[in-house]
Amino acid sequence: HEWHSSNLGDYHILYPDMAREIAYFDDICELQAYVKGQGAIMIPHHVAYASGSRGTDWSRFDPGASPVVEVFSEHGSSETEWGPWPMVGHSMGPASTTQTVRHALDQGRVFGFTASTDDHLGYPGAYGEGLTAILAPELTREAVFAALRARSTYAVTGDRIGLWFSLNGATMGTVLPSQARREMTVRVEGEDELASVEIIKNGRVWRRLLGSEAIPFPPVERPVTLKLRVEWGWGGMGSADVVDWAMRMTVSGGEIRSAVPHFQSGPFEEGRRNRITELSDRVCAWESYTSRRQAFRGVATNSVVLTIRGGKDAILTLETEKPSARRVQMSIGEALQGNHVERMGSSFSAETLLVHRGIELVDLRRDWRLRDEDEPERERDYYYLRVLQNNTQMAWSSPIWVEN
Repeated sequence: HEWHSSNLGDYHILYPDMAREIAYFDDICELQAYVKGQGAIMIPHHVAYASGSRGTDWSRFDPGASPVVEVFSEHGSSETEWGPWPMVGHSMGPASTTQTVRHALDQGRVFGFTASTDDHLGYPGAYGEGLTAILAPELTREAVFAALRARSTYAVTGDRIGLWFSLNGATMGTVLPSQARREMTVRVEGEDELASVEIIKNGRVWRRLLGSEAIPFPPVERPVTLKLRVEWGWGGMGSADVVDWAMRMTVSGGEIRSAVPHFQSGPFEEGRRNRITELSDRVCAWESYTSRRQAFRGVATNSVVLTIRGGKDAILTLETEKPSARRVQMSIGEALQGNHVERMGSSFSAETLLVHRGIELVDLRRDWRLRDEDEPERERDYYYLRVLQNNTQMAWSSPIWVEN
């Protein structure tokens, strides 16, 4: 459940088990004491709104109750007051410099990063509105909760960007004692081409990593592994129509390694669901619906990202049953050369299907090792990783701190 305050900010309360009831407090100190006594945590939401406009009151922040902080949600990015994801979608106004995550870190506060949809349409994990990656040894409630407490997390806007950041072998979220040697490992695997990979140190860009210093991967062997994004939707401007889709991808001469859904929450439709209905190493099928009504930031599309392995002569066949029958066929080699646009009707404003240009997995992966040999700058230096793809999707690692 959530706790709201115009002056103190909004908090999402998470309990370690389901045997709890919603508790009501007017005083944030009483709430924090209750949360810690319950073994729960409270996550500050959309922290960068101005003070008095439901931005977090950082002077009342308690890291014992709030080990992680939301850096992104459907409200926008709270990392800084600038960037590709401004806070424009609600009535609380823009981000304020002194409210941002970056400013709070500069003041010496310690917390990990999360992202969450804050969505009110009943679709957890809605694409583009924020997701949290949990670094845990197993997929159990206890392990996930322990990872949140340990700040073993990173945040993404929508694409499930693979990310690893460590310092002297310590994982993201760790506070290290004084270290004369500071060696970092960075690994990134995007779902789209990488635009920038940066290490932020003490509030500034310390290193931009894309370039010649990247450790090369071995030469690509054939067959190839590629990521292929299939996207559908669009439709007439101003239209409130809801359009149903049914599609099926078949691979001949290769195999489907995974299928990642990127489904929006809107519009809310009780009788409709976005879902993958079949998945094997040869076939992926899904049902969906799209509309410009309640589309997140006006982007009226859904998509699935497929990881496919096969020779360049392997055949990909995409068939649509709804909203109209279409059949698109291409080889993996052709998919790597360019995209394919398919209209679902005769009008220029008809719904549209887009098979994006495929990208070989080797071109989406990067790996660096580097060392900071500068003198300590603060009582506690902090570092975190920030990733931006060409399609504007982003990721942020939780920071690592080094005591001096």
